[in-house]
Amino acid sequence: MYGKKNVFLNGLGIGLLVISSAALADSNTVPEFGTIDKNADGTVDVTEAKQVKGLVEIFGQLDANADGKLTPTEYTEGLKKKQDPAGS
Repeated sequence: MYGKKNVFLNGLGIGLLVISSAALADSNTVPEFGTIDKNADGTVDVTEAKQVKGLVEIFGQLDANADGKLTPTEYTEGLKKKQDPAGS
């Protein structure tokens, strides 16, 4: 039973990630980096990410160097990978 619960929770997590990615990847909801960077320090932290629907849920995947901040490159490249994971 423990194994089935883990499979369910993993599937649920993947489903939520897909929903979050899809919501963020919608061309009507993807804001420019500069509009998210409220304090204009050149990075987006988790607090700023919370202001964008779906961003905080995928923040860790976009944060390539795991420093707790998104650079403009991490943001744009990460979203490109989310929209086209195969890189085609």
